[in-house]
Amino acid sequence: MSCNDKDSGNVIMGMSARVDKELTYLPSVVDLYKEQIENHVDNNKDSCSALDAINKQCFGINDMIASHSIQFLWQLIRYGKVDYQGVSLSLKTGACAPIHANKETWSMYGYVH
Repeated sequence: MSCNDKDSGNVIMGMSARVDKELTYLPSVVDLYKEQIENHVDNNKDSCSALDAINKQCFGINDMIASHSIQFLWQLIRYGKVDYQGVSLSLKTGACAPIHANKETWSMYGYVH
């Protein structure tokens, strides 16, 4: 699952899975960003104006999010695993950072399992 705003976004792979005969749960984007999702105010209004559309999102953010989402799927199909749970990226700063699947990372988002 992914979420993005004007110039940044996140791709998070959350799921329940059996790993080495143990049930494992990776928190989803809803788990990690629960407070932000619950407090989100939708200011999005429909517009036919190209200028309004350009001002809503930076060029390429949706393509970048989609590319990272497809890469997760490809790694799962091709290799049967991925080495990280998600990615956080910003077109404004150029930063792209992995989100690792571990309790310490999850606690930084306020999620406790």
